[in-house]
Formats: sequence, structure tokens, C-alpha cells
Amino acid sequence: MNQARAQKFNKLHKLYNEMDILQNPEKLYNMDEKGCQITVHKQNTVLTEKGSKRINLIGPKHAENVTITMCVNAIGTVIPPMFLFNGKKQRPDLCDNLPAGTLLRMALKGSMTTDLFVEFVNHLVKYKVTGKCLLIFDGAKCHCR
Repeated sequence: MNQARAQKFNKLHKLYNEMDILQNPEKLYNMDEKGCQITVHKQNTVLTEKGSKRINLIGPKHAENVTITMCVNAIGTVIPPMFLFNGKKQRPDLCDNLPAGTLLRMALKGSMTTDLFVEFVNHLVKYKVTGKCLLIFDGAKCHCR
């Protein structure tokens, strides 16, 4: 391991000790985003002849890009996620069957922005354990101002 990397781990170890993370792992959170493609549609009714064996239904042509932002602490407590859909105006059908507390936002490209990152961190604060916590996340450009 190179010296710079070793120094980073030493700083992290010192912070863990200062915050007593090893004795209180519920104070350690990790968050990340994952882009995926999903198809959001309602079940259609298909009319066909009685007794038909094969019924074809043509579905949507493409999937939507969606970013799911998740956060969990070291003991497995999950913060309600944030779903980012592509677009400007939120569709009512997107809210169906989401876990309680889930944030649903629209983003021009369906991906995380700095403002949405800040909103998710504020969302996390409502669900985290009391006191100081350590949040670990990657160095994506949207996580910086």
C-alpha cells in the first residue's frame, strides 16, 4: 500500500476512535446511487377470443432511466430511498407501492445533482440515530459544491 493511502486509513481509524464507531456501529452510514432502467406501466386488459392459447401484448418500447439513492448504517438500518426519474413533472403513478418515507423526485437526466444530494442528506438526518454520525459516500461530482 502506498504511503498516501495508508495515511488516509490512519485518519479514518483516528476518526472511528474519536466517534467511538467500533463500539457504536449504528453511527456509521454508507450511501450510494445506482442507475438502472425500469419499465413503469400499469397492467393492461387484453380482450381475446374465448379459449385462445397464446395472447400477445405489445408493451412499452423503452425503459426509463432511474437513479435509486440508498443509505444504510453498519448494523443494517436502512434509510428510506430516493428515486430519481427522468423529467420535469412528477407523474402520480410513480408513487404507487413505494416504501414509507421514500423520496420521489424528477431530474432532467434522471440522475443525481448537487441540490438533490443535499436534499437526500437532509432526508437522512430525519432517520439517523441521535448524535454525530459518519456518512461515507463516493467522490462523484454531484456530491461537491
